[in-house]
Amino acid sequence: RAVDAPFYIKFDNDMHITAPDWLDRLFRLYARVEPRSTLGPSFSLEEVRRQPHLRCEDGELGICVSNLCGQCLMVPRAVSDILGYWSEDYGLYGAEDGDYGLRMPVCGLSAVLLLCRAVDGTPGHEPQGL
Repeated sequence: RAVDAPFYIKFDNDMHITAPDWLDRLFRLYARVEPRSTLGPSFSLEEVRRQPHLRCEDGELGICVSNLCGQCLMVPRAVSDILGYWSEDYGLYGAEDGDYGLRMPVCGLSAVLLLCRAVDGTPGHEPQGL
């Protein structure tokens, strides 16, 4: 933890941000959800709409019924104060997202999916886009 901030965003090294206003949009969307929620991407319209939550000009959000994938995750201090920070102890491509995701509902916290799209990448390892 480098600074005492109200949020932190965890990115995998293969994330590819394509929208110039992505951070503004992310915070506008987050302002519409429960303050003790994490926000992460889904590339499946079906998954986002399984538990509909919100559709607006900035994007489409849905309640996550399993756990958020760890490739890009926004965590507010209200959540990290309860669960702690993201653990890198699992190593590369470990189960840290599953660990965090399973502990959230146990603590009465929710995870919210943001519908995203994939962008073209290198064969066999496609970066993800927001």
